[in-house]
Amino acid sequence: MRALSRHRGRRAPAAFVGLALASCVELGPPDYSSQVGLSLDAGPRPEALPGTDPFRPGMRRLAIGLFYEGSASSRFRLDAERACLRQPHADPLRCYFIFTAPGTGQLEYEQDTVADRVEGTLADRFTLTGAPFWGGGVVWDEPTDLSAWSTLSVALKSSDPSFAEVRIEMQSGTAAVSAFSVDATDYGFVNDGEWHVLRIPLAHFAGLDRLRIRAPFILSGTGNKAGDQLLVDEVYLTQD
Repeated sequence: MRALSRHRGRRAPAAFVGLALASCVELGPPDYSSQVGLSLDAGPRPEALPGTDPFRPGMRRLAIGLFYEGSASSRFRLDAERACLRQPHADPLRCYFIFTAPGTGQLEYEQDTVADRVEGTLADRFTLTGAPFWGGGVVWDEPTDLSAWSTLSVALKSSDPSFAEVRIEMQSGTAAVSAFSVDATDYGFVNDGEWHVLRIPLAHFAGLDRLRIRAPFILSGTGNKAGDQLLVDEVYLTQD
């Protein structure tokens, strides 16, 4: 798979970390040769939007390194390519990656940014490549205690049939990693071409060990029509 790491307003590619993931995922060497368009680096910037729940002093909010431009009380930044490509590595890594289709090395989706957003100046656009499955997200190679956080927020938008169903996944564990997912439609998502903001209690990821989180956010699905698009924005964790 190819892995990508980006902070808003600049590019910072990163590499995958090898974890036991779903059967639709093939782990391979990262490929940055086609990385384009992960941020709008030139030209005028649109006005920053405050989001559906603007951050205010005293709020508890955790940003995981992408899909969110606003302020937060805590923030994990994604590692850069030079760190994530180093194997073995001395420090724990936090990386964003796109899965590749088994046996082909084909990226399951391409990614760029658009001005159609819920908050900030950009949202991320996933464009399917026609692989049988699609998936990607943020993975940490060391367990992290997120027991202080109770709700995952994410905004999604699509009108394409491949995204009639979208799975939102978190992973936890130490030596063995387990995945736990929910269906976005259970939290208000409809692929009707409108933005839908989902608030998902972490308690609904039944079995998840919040003391040992290894992947705080993964999106996936079985849609496979090349060219179908999904917009993603406003991803963060909150404390109720």
